[in-house]
Amino acid sequence: LRDAPSSLWRYTVLILLAENAVAAGLPAAALQLQDESVAAAAGSGMPTRFAEALLARVWIEVGAGAPRHVAEDLRAARALTALAPAGTAGD
Repeated sequence: LRDAPSSLWRYTVLILLAENAVAAGLPAAALQLQDESVAAAAGSGMPTRFAEALLARVWIEVGAGAPRHVAEDLRAARALTALAPAGTAGD
C-alpha cells in the first residue's frame, strides 16, 4: 500500500491497526500508526476522512497520556467538518 499513500485501503488498515495497538496496550505503536493514518487521510481529498483520522489521533493521544496534537487536531477536525458536503458530517 506504499504505492498508494492516500488510498482508502491504506487509511483503513492503519486506523484499524492503531485501534488494535491501543487494545493491546501498545500506545507508542498506536500513535505511530495513527500518525500514518492521518497522513493517508490528509492526501485523500475527503474532509470527513481527514477529520475522522484527526479525532482518532486525539482519542489515542489522550488515552496514552501524550497529548501532542490534541488542540490543533480538534480545531482542524471542526474546520474540516464544515467543508464536508451536507449529510456526511452528522447533519
